[in-house]
Amino acid sequence: MNIQNLEREYRGLILRLRDEKSPRISLYLLNKFLSELIPFDDPLIYESYFIEFIREYIYLIRTVNIVGLPPLHPEEILNNAKILMRTGIFTSFQNELAMAINILEINLLEINKILRGEDTDTFHENITGISFPVIEKHPFEGEFFGTIEYLKIRIHKGGSIENDNFIVIPSQEKLERKLSDQMENCKRVLRKRN
Repeated sequence: MNIQNLEREYRGLILRLRDEKSPRISLYLLNKFLSELIPFDDPLIYESYFIEFIREYIYLIRTVNIVGLPPLHPEEILNNAKILMRTGIFTSFQNELAMAINILEINLLEINKILRGEDTDTFHENITGISFPVIEKHPFEGEFFGTIEYLKIRIHKGGSIENDNFIVIPSQEKLERKLSDQMENCKRVLRKRN
């Protein structure tokens, strides 16, 4: 990419971030732009084009919930943040960036543990009850940004296996087919375990 294209990307990013409401997409946009800066390998380019975004970038790395994102997105964010850290150009933000990187590393570690089926003690400590994942995907520029909703469920065992209830709170009159299928699959698994 040449400097004229970079300038065009920069101006476009400013406009898109001004209107963007999703923290996930904002982080994606910032990280994508940072990926465009990295091949220049020039501290002055980083400083010129990323200084106004560094606070938001660090904040988003620290706060965006990466659960539900394709695994490569947080890994790319982590790699880019580490590259940015190694440049040493944003000296007044080094500690904050290091803390954000640490938080992201911990979150990635916990997600990878979950994906491998290992026990995790810290990841869901702030979520109470049984988590029932309902996964949605929202396309943006050909990329998918998943969201996971947590439904609180109660399982009441009836007198016989045919009388078991599966109650979702808050209940909805008409559930989407995918949610209904997920619930039925969970119900079958729960019956097998009892």
